[in-house]
Amino acid sequence: MKLTIPHYFDFKQKAFLIGDSLDTAAGWDRLRSSGEDYMNFVIPETPERWRQNSFRDQDVPRQAKDIADLTKAHGFNRINSYGVGTAFLEHHIKQQRRDIYLQCSDYTPDAIERLKYVFKEADEIIQFDMLHDQWVDDGHMCLYLFYRVDTAFTDEEWHRIFQKLSAAGIEYVLFVPCEFLCFKRFVTQRIKWVMRAFQKRSLTMAGYLRTKDAFRSMFDFHCVVKETVRVGSLTGFLLKLRTGAK
Repeated sequence: MKLTIPHYFDFKQKAFLIGDSLDTAAGWDRLRSSGEDYMNFVIPETPERWRQNSFRDQDVPRQAKDIADLTKAHGFNRINSYGVGTAFLEHHIKQQRRDIYLQCSDYTPDAIERLKYVFKEADEIIQFDMLHDQWVDDGHMCLYLFYRVDTAFTDEEWHRIFQKLSAAGIEYVLFVPCEFLCFKRFVTQRIKWVMRAFQKRSLTMAGYLRTKDAFRSMFDFHCVVKETVRVGSLTGFLLKLRTGAK
């Protein structure tokens, strides 16, 4: 079943920093610097603390190894990673493949400046808006990594992004969704939506969740799924773009 629904998250006492929807660079910047109680979202101020926090989720090093192994198997010598957030994954990828050129980007200006300070091993860290900025083809051996950025855009916005990728001549994307929407997740999200009206503490709209069929439909329109891969506990799709798809 093809289905996309809004995703709500309870940031508790930090909700006032973000507002009703986590869809602006300013909101993300405030969250990225909001303190140690949100380590999965926060970029620490020192390289030492940042490296320590990169091990907080033990699945991340495993995810990085799986991605590094995929790049070796397919001969990729460059990774452009988008919406990197804390860049914990990218840190572990670089540890696995010190020889690969690694470009990291996000659209949050303050977070990017902090990343430049803590993530010295990255070859390049830039500010980039996936929806509005101009995409550039960095060559056949470059893997474009979309890791857990699926929730950030509507279905229509994803179509526009894929159209831009295709128009730029970009070939390979590794698309790793946060999760697949299932019946249980659908029910919990609907309960959250209904309870918003009764809760004193508001929920933050934090993007969108999709069923696997919804992802497949989107992929089939723009690209070929060359391979379905394990990325730690997650499922990833190695995509080859159809040049000129509209």
